[in-house]
Amino acid sequence: MQAAYPMYNQDETQTWVNQWWQAIAQQLHKLGVAAPEQLLQPADYYAHWQAQDLLLSQTCGYPLTHELDGKVQYLMTPCYDTPHNEGAHYCSLVLVQEDNQAQSFAELKGQAFAYNSEDSQSGYNCLRFRLAEQGVGEQGHAAYFGDMLVSGGHRQSLAMVQSHQADLCCCDSVTFALLAKQAPETVAGLRVVATTRLVPGLPLITSLQTSTRTAELLRKAVLAVQADPAMQECLGNLLIKDWQVLPLAAYDVLR
Repeated sequence: MQAAYPMYNQDETQTWVNQWWQAIAQQLHKLGVAAPEQLLQPADYYAHWQAQDLLLSQTCGYPLTHELDGKVQYLMTPCYDTPHNEGAHYCSLVLVQEDNQAQSFAELKGQAFAYNSEDSQSGYNCLRFRLAEQGVGEQGHAAYFGDMLVSGGHRQSLAMVQSHQADLCCCDSVTFALLAKQAPETVAGLRVVATTRLVPGLPLITSLQTSTRTAELLRKAVLAVQADPAMQECLGNLLIKDWQVLPLAAYDVLR
């Protein structure tokens, strides 16, 4: 069976992620569910997410409602403890250098935008709503910004803005909070000029082949670890404060 926590598994949080998974695996073993000892670091996210032997992973909401629609089972959504999260919902922060004169999203017109990938809700697609508010249709995105630069990841986007290779980027509120806590140098010199709308956070998923009973036991194991007093330091370092099982239709807003 495959298991991974690929979306917020930074180098600085690796120890805490592994501790979290070991606790979940122990709970699953007690419940009679076979679980891998170690988490994967998938090179190909989409192949990993669609693997028939996928026990547990985390994906982004945009793939869930698009490429993975009908191909995986939704399990639950984490509630992260950040200044910009509300329950199981999160947003993206539009970030610029401290010396950037822009005071609103509208003032960023013509500036260079660094983004991680087009299938990222938090790094790219979250701006569609903001652009629509500015009267910019789908065909006008490239013209709105002075340049659109593909970075390959949130961390790289932040570095491009820090080094003035780009003027702005979008980083999800959880990644930003984790980096501010664990690697403050990666967000130094940046400020929030705007936020995007709140949307359901990055869900845990399992394979379509996973039985209904096993899916329930997965939720039970995650919640048991969340309630364990011995895990609170670990969970605090991962910013996980609770879990919600949302109706799958809650993610339709991302469409």
